[in-house]
Amino acid sequence: MASTEHPLLPLVHLQPVANMQNAWVALTLRADVPADHMDASLHAVFNDAGFLAAIAPLHCIVMVDNADALDDVALEKMPAARVGFAIDAGALADDAVVKRMVALQERGYRVLVNGMPPVGNSGTIALRSVATDFSAFPTRRDVLPLLYGPHLAHGVHTALQRADSARSGYEWFAGDYALHPAP
Repeated sequence: MASTEHPLLPLVHLQPVANMQNAWVALTLRADVPADHMDASLHAVFNDAGFLAAIAPLHCIVMVDNADALDDVALEKMPAARVGFAIDAGALADDAVVKRMVALQERGYRVLVNGMPPVGNSGTIALRSVATDFSAFPTRRDVLPLLYGPHLAHGVHTALQRADSARSGYEWFAGDYALHPAP
């Protein structure tokens, strides 16, 4: 008798990422699952090479709250040349997570710190890229420190936010700003 259980197929949100010339360079991927099911969801999405083949030649930026969801079995299905991770900055409060993020970067993965790091956190020194949700910060006037990048501005909903984020040093943009062009 066949099992009636189905593998966990997560609902994922994909959003295109454009560069300064408005060419698509990546897709962000956020799985709509509880944090304790994130590893199973990533296995489901990346278990078949068809996903990365379908979005080729674009990169995939997986948005996760914590690097603990990225186990070695899942990482085997995610080639560093095509997959990167935007990991919530709040996770930097845990030294073990910082070490995990740096280890991922040393393995060749693009690791972006997503959001504002905790005050006084020195673990971000080794990390090279940032991601910022512009829906939480509608305008930014500060300029990013000299980091390697590329830096991702997501939640960019207007042409003004797109311009502000570019002036601040972001090179990749995700959001529906293209639907709301400047007059």
